[in-house]
Amino acid sequence: METENEFTDYINANKHLSRKTMVTYQHTYKRLRDGLSKSLVKSNQKDIVKHTEAISKTPNTEAQLINVATMIRRHYDAPTGYLERARDRVKIRIDDRKAVVNAKKTDDLPSIVDLKKHTAKLYTDGDWRGFIINHLLFTFSTRNKDLDLKIIDDKKKAVGEYNYLLLRPAGTLSYIRRDYKTAKQYGEKVNEHKSVKVKRAVDAFVKQQGGWDQGGIWLLSTGDNQRIGPDSIQKFIRAKTYNGMSESDYNRVRVSAVDSVAGMSALKRISANRGTELSTLLQSYHTSFPVSEGASK
Repeated sequence: METENEFTDYINANKHLSRKTMVTYQHTYKRLRDGLSKSLVKSNQKDIVKHTEAISKTPNTEAQLINVATMIRRHYDAPTGYLERARDRVKIRIDDRKAVVNAKKTDDLPSIVDLKKHTAKLYTDGDWRGFIINHLLFTFSTRNKDLDLKIIDDKKKAVGEYNYLLLRPAGTLSYIRRDYKTAKQYGEKVNEHKSVKVKRAVDAFVKQQGGWDQGGIWLLSTGDNQRIGPDSIQKFIRAKTYNGMSESDYNRVRVSAVDSVAGMSALKRISANRGTELSTLLQSYHTSFPVSEGASK
């Protein structure tokens, strides 16, 4: 194996990798090789680790460099034990760093009461779109993409891989989600919801936007019921949230409010609504009980 063919041979043997992944690996490989006198396969593992430490500003970058070095050496059956142990040490630093960041975020966040007051004010002010957005965000722990939905009054209109808010004749709302981040894993989600206040807000919003004759009203839209583009969704939603908060911070408020294993049923509902593994939910958001204890229940 010639040094200059090391990466090319690895890529040719891994055609399943996406174009984006290949480009990322190529950039990472170049950073690794620029600081080594030999190929990755022929270099000493300790020298590789020293180099990753020297050029990395964050533990995440260091982990990425070590991962690429490990994968390429494995492809050529070169030893990787030292690299793997170094990667495990870096992972501990990443977890510690994440815990500090999450704790700080939690300390800086508003309370559930603040979010409820904000939502109630939107209703009082007649900001129907804002009220519906905040209600769905808070009640169902949604992501931004879940709110890219059409409000309809007939289930027959719920066609295709889209999200819908169906207002039934009896006043019950069906929140139908087919286009969300983890849809391939969890499939269609349907939440039945009955609230006089929400029904009134939906009715008022539809009337405000021109009525049911349009065949359905997009929640996130500009004039003439024009659905906004995917690149504008986050900004559009944050214009309506409490202090411009993100959907992930709304979810963090909900999760962090559960401070004991006794509240595990609430976390399971959030997990189901959001389409997120419970263990992922606990690891990604600050809670005051151990992940292993909560996730095992």
